[in-house]
Amino acid sequence: RRDRRLAARTRPRHADPANQRKRGGTVILAAVAWLLGACALLLQPTLPGVGALALVCLATAAVAAVFRRAAVLAFAAGYALTWQQGGERVAVRLDPNLEGQSLSIGGSIASVPQAVADGVRFRFATDAQAGLPPLVELTWYEPDRRLRAAERLELEVRLRRPRGFANPGGADYEARMLRENVGATGYVRSLESAGRSWRDVARWPVLVTRDEIHAATRRALGDRPATGIVAGLSVGLQDALSTAQWRDLARSGTSHLMAISGTHIGMLAAMAAWLAAGLQRLRQRRGALGAARDAAVVAGSVTAIAYSSLAGWSVPTQRTAIMIGLVALALRLRRRVGPGDALALGAIAVLACEPLAPLAVGFWLSFGAVGVILLATSGSLARTGWLRGYAQVQIAVTAGLVPVLVGSFGSVSIVSAGVNLVAIPLYTLVIVPAVLVSTGLVLMVPGIGTLAMHGVAWLIEATWPLIGVPAGWSWATWGVAGLSPWAWCALVVGAAAALAPLPPPGRVAGVVLLVAACGWRA
Repeated sequence: RRDRRLAARTRPRHADPANQRKRGGTVILAAVAWLLGACALLLQPTLPGVGALALVCLATAAVAAVFRRAAVLAFAAGYALTWQQGGERVAVRLDPNLEGQSLSIGGSIASVPQAVADGVRFRFATDAQAGLPPLVELTWYEPDRRLRAAERLELEVRLRRPRGFANPGGADYEARMLRENVGATGYVRSLESAGRSWRDVARWPVLVTRDEIHAATRRALGDRPATGIVAGLSVGLQDALSTAQWRDLARSGTSHLMAISGTHIGMLAAMAAWLAAGLQRLRQRRGALGAARDAAVVAGSVTAIAYSSLAGWSVPTQRTAIMIGLVALALRLRRRVGPGDALALGAIAVLACEPLAPLAVGFWLSFGAVGVILLATSGSLARTGWLRGYAQVQIAVTAGLVPVLVGSFGSVSIVSAGVNLVAIPLYTLVIVPAVLVSTGLVLMVPGIGTLAMHGVAWLIEATWPLIGVPAGWSWATWGVAGLSPWAWCALVVGAAAALAPLPPPGRVAGVVLLVAACGWRA
């Protein structure tokens, strides 16, 4: 009753629906303009000069004035911020004169060291030195000791600027290193450790926590097939997954399950909100003040941010944490925010914090999946059962992300909709909570936690055939050739038409275009 009275007193006045739609359209237009501005810069072969930047800003201001759309100015903001960040990261790369030389450097480990084929790989934050980038990626072959996050080291290394293969349509290694601000790669020739003090731990508390959880997981499970999956679901690391496991995940379209995704964060935030609301109701019965909804939104947003940080703050986790935080803030201030507005504001926030985020495939998959769900579920007034609605969402996501998958990987998983129909609820509702509970037990009560984690590992390994068997079918994936501009137009238009709230003939035509583009051959 107290909650109802408080909600009645603080309920916002109903705004004009036309004004609400106008504000929502402005936010979405600004997000699209910002993204287009960032992409316009990232598609350039070289960094433009100051004159080109000024010309783009003036042209954008003129367009905004002519059409009386202030949101268009976001194009110039995205272009300018990406230009500034790109220029800074290009400028701090390794001096070409230092390539191939033996260098003595000092600094701290700035990542969780991960095992590779015959060594260990880690990011290293270097001390200030002329010609040396602030962050490098190193490999230590045949290590004789375990490295710890935030540990101080004195190294003799050989470095080179990041470079990779220039295969059209393939992964761009140099772009990934640029996005992650890695200015050089190389290998360790000799290593001396200076230990890890409390100042180092205080500098990177989240990184040290991730490293300790990863080490505890490895001690508890050893070299089981599920070790990498448990590490990936607890702290966002997947170094222990074998090549065969990654191949099964890619062919079945379930790679997103092996990292901390937005679904996992949303589920954990919802659980925290439910528990906080229940606890607040118990406190209210004893005379405490405060609405249960306020406690729920605060607990949910704090949990989302904490879990995202523990996962390494990747683009999908950023998007989820920011969207949950925006919705929580709106609820706390008794304001209304639509899902489209939250998605648009989340995109603007991610692009403002990380202007080079469009270089990451996860950016397009994360925001694309949410956008596809919103597009597929809009415009329908018919009531459907939860099972049918869930299946429709899975099919929509599979079809809507085809352009992203084709552009990023050159292939599409045909079995992904059916496999995800079973795998997503299994991992989201059962395996992920079990992994988090067992991880907490391993840290607090190692004996009981080890038994619980082995039980979770057994469950993962027992249910792996749900992923591995469909991935082994010869027709599980369909390779798509390099598309011509007209074929790309057909692919994008077909995917949009298949999802849009059109009459059945329009959606069928979209599916026809989608299939035709995927089957195109030069």
